Amino acid sequence: MDKQHINPGNSMPGNEGQGGRDKPVKAPVAPADGLDGRFRDMVESINDVIYKVRLDGTITYVSQAVERIIGYTPNELYSINLFSLIIEEDRAKALEAFSYMENPRNSHFEFRMYHKNGTVRWVRTSAVPLYEGGLLIGGTGALSSIAEMKEMQESLAESESRFRGIFEASNDGMLIFDQDTRKFLMGNDKICQMLGYSPDEIPSLGIEDIHDEEGIRAIIREFRRKRKGKSSLLESVRIRRKDGSVFYAEVSAAFTTIG
Repeated sequence: MDKQHINPGNSMPGNEGQGGRDKPVKAPVAPADGLDGRFRDMVESINDVIYKVRLDGTITYVSQAVERIIGYTPNELYSINLFSLIIEEDRAKALEAFSYMENPRNSHFEFRMYHKNGTVRWVRTSAVPLYEGGLLIGGTGALSSIAEMKEMQESLAESESRFRGIFEASNDGMLIFDQDTRKFLMGNDKICQMLGYSPDEIPSLGIEDIHDEEGIRAIIREFRRKRKGKSSLLESVRIRRKDGSVFYAEVSAAFTTIG
């Protein structure tokens, strides 16, 4: 299908009237867009925002839940272009998604919207196309707040950044490996220097690549002791470098959860 042309309307930033204010385009609610009876009651009781929007950004229906997410009442939104509420950095992505709404890959997407109080809120929407006379005229879907999820992702990213900083700054060689596969997940700069491998090579290695059978048995015993709450330090463990040479090191182990 050819890409549908989207005109964001006069309320988009840049179409300013006298006094620097946007000129809203009144979006009359067509009778065909209305909801009534038990169906309306059901829609209005859902936590997610149910909406109908035309390809040019005109909102023809939006449920009461929208006020909880972005602060506007439905009546206020009927005179505001949807795309003017999406922050500039995300607007092009949203416009493209609406243009190709018939493509299932574009039926779910995330973007940031302006709250009525000026703050920015993360939302996720899923939409299906609406047709009129066989032509795509817009979409209808559900919109929900994902602010808490985004805050959690940012917190996890910050935590990972702190962990990686400590991991890389350590003067001890450190390796993280999967106890089931015995494959390394990552290693810090110090262990790379000690073993002679690059950081990119570490994930292709396992404990068999740097330890002999005796060393492997010692490490497995250490992990079993850890599971029982005991702690010990393995002394004089043979470590094999990339060039085949051997050095001896002290090894301690601990459990961690990744992901």
